[in-house]
Amino acid sequence: MAWGKSSPDRLSVLAQWVHDGRSLMIAGGYLGFQGFQARANFARSALAPALPVLMVDYDDREETSAAALVHPVGESNLAALITFDVPVLLGYNRVNARIRTRVHAIVGEDALIATSDYGKGRTLVWTRDIGAHWCPNEFVDVPGYSPLMAGMIQWLADKKRAH
Repeated sequence: MAWGKSSPDRLSVLAQWVHDGRSLMIAGGYLGFQGFQARANFARSALAPALPVLMVDYDDREETSAAALVHPVGESNLAALITFDVPVLLGYNRVNARIRTRVHAIVGEDALIATSDYGKGRTLVWTRDIGAHWCPNEFVDVPGYSPLMAGMIQWLADKKRAH
């Protein structure tokens, strides 16, 4: 981007790309969703309507170093993948599920994995980060972690499967 010149709104282009039939996964973290001091500011972006969650207008990080447990919700294919003893979470981004959203896993009362259709496309959120801060090695090394990550990618790729 050249300084002092206009450019396309990349998040608007991304939202249209999803609406036209593609899939998008958003992961949480320091600058995920609203993030640190709300600097990510996705809540006010053109991408926000495409996501299966509503975001707040302030720092949405939820540090849970004292232990937060993950629980599957319902009987979806994604919820069924949470069959392992999940180590405690160290944090996540607090969001609210939209009405049209399917929540597959929660931490406390907050969505951890949520999905929805957007136009002809699909979106999925994983509200914790994918790095070592909130997703420690103990979590990544659990035998069920890889199938869960693969299941989320498969859900995004499968246009025929219902929520």
